[in-house]
Amino acid sequence: MHGDSVTIHGDLLAVGAPGKRTPLPEVQVLTVYSKTSTDKSEVQIISTSLDREGAMRSTYEFGTCADPGETISGKFALSFKEDTYSFARPILFDSGISAEQMQTTLEQSLNLVGRLSVARNDDPGCESLNAWRWEITFLDTTGAESFSADDHSLIGAGAVITSPTNTREVDLLRGSYEIINPFNNQTSRPLAYNASGSDVKTAIEDDLGITVRIVQSENTYLADPIPELGRRW
Repeated sequence: MHGDSVTIHGDLLAVGAPGKRTPLPEVQVLTVYSKTSTDKSEVQIISTSLDREGAMRSTYEFGTCADPGETISGKFALSFKEDTYSFARPILFDSGISAEQMQTTLEQSLNLVGRLSVARNDDPGCESLNAWRWEITFLDTTGAESFSADDHSLIGAGAVITSPTNTREVDLLRGSYEIINPFNNQTSRPLAYNASGSDVKTAIEDDLGITVRIVQSENTYLADPIPELGRRW
């Protein structure tokens, strides 16, 4: 084998050795490399999430009271509203209605079967009889609901019903987050929980020095697709 030619036959590679006319056994190491003609894209996912069952609960409390020694009777009314939509008419309740009866009435009237609970307790601060405090908890809400109470036809000297107080508010996603490049620990600017795909792309490229082809975004909770309940980029 002589010269500087190279030939391949099947899985056999023959390489010419310049200046050698006498065949000699040799071991030669070849390093072969090439450049791909297409880019290989990598997909990475950033997502936010929360405990939806705990976050989507909202509790309101209200109660009745009258002058000391008075017995409350008659009826009171609750009017409900969601965002800008008000339900057709107030819902009337007997002054001593149980928690179970109130829950059933609300579920049917507001079409919220299985999505709220009601509790009734004594009011230690009220010295009248048949005075109660109710707690209404919405179990699957984004906090858009509100309601008011009207003493309507309560009977008893000084009988009133208190305005509903929101004692537990929903705790949905809010605020911002940052992205960290694990190779150099560079940190991006704060990104809002509802940041757009273009916002995230700009932050990764400008702050972390990583080229990004495209960033897509979507809200992840399909039953109520808002960024406050989870988002993915």
